[in-house]
Amino acid sequence: MVIYSCFVTLQCMRVTLIKNFLVAILFQEHITLVLQALVYFARNERLPDIRCLFRNTSFCEALIASSKYFELTALCWLAVISYNQWCRSKPKLNNRFNFLTIFLIGWITPILPTAVWVGLMAHKDESDATKCWPGHNSKAEIAILEGSKLLFILIALGFLALNYFNLYHGREIINVEEVLKQRTESHMASCVWFWFTLAHVVYVSATHAQYHPLDFRSMTAWSYILTVLLSSGGLVAATCFCFVDQDVREMLKSYKP
Repeated sequence: MVIYSCFVTLQCMRVTLIKNFLVAILFQEHITLVLQALVYFARNERLPDIRCLFRNTSFCEALIASSKYFELTALCWLAVISYNQWCRSKPKLNNRFNFLTIFLIGWITPILPTAVWVGLMAHKDESDATKCWPGHNSKAEIAILEGSKLLFILIALGFLALNYFNLYHGREIINVEEVLKQRTESHMASCVWFWFTLAHVVYVSATHAQYHPLDFRSMTAWSYILTVLLSSGGLVAATCFCFVDQDVREMLKSYKP
C-alpha cells in the first residue's frame, strides 16, 4: 500500500481498489490478533468467554463486531476488484466504472449483515444481563455473517470466471500485450480469492467443530490454523497485487532516489 501511494505513475482505478482492499485487511488482521490474544488469556483463566475478562463487556463486543465487519469488507472489496477486472476485459464497460458508487458498496454494504448479527446477539443478551453473549460462534453468525461471506466469494468467483472467458475466448481486446497483462493480473486475483476462500472454509469448519466434543489439543490446533490463515491474508494480497506486479517491479528498478 505504501509503494502504491508513493509512486504517482502507478495510480489508477485498479490500484485504488486494491488499496481499499488492503486497508480492510489491515484492520481485520490486527483485530483478529487482538481477539486471539484475549482468547488465550481467557483460556488460561478458565473463563467461558473473552468478555468475562472485563467488567464492562461493551469493549469486547465492539471489538468482535468490528472484526466481523472488516472480514465482510475485505471479501466485499475482493468482489469489487473482480468486477473491475471483468470490466477491464470489456472496453465498452471499462469507462463506465463509477468509483463513488463502488466505494459506498465496498464500505457500506457489510454494515447491514453486521448490524443484524449485533442486533440478534444483543437481543439474546437481554434475557440475562449477568451472562455474556452466546458467543460469536453461534448459529446466528453462520446464517447471517457466513452466508454474506459466501455470497461475496461467489460474486468474486463469477466475475473472475467471466473475466477469464473474455481474456481467453473474447476478441474485444486487440492489443496482445494488454491481454497478457490482464491475464497475469487475473491469475494473481485468483490466488488471493483461493486463499481467502480457504480461510473461510477452515473458519466454518472450526466453528462447526466447536459444537462437538473435542479435546484441548484439537481446539488449539484449529485455533492456530485459523489464526495463520486469517492473519496471512494481507501478505498474500500484497505479494500477488504488489510485489509480483510487473508495473511495480519496473517502477522499482527504474527508481532513483
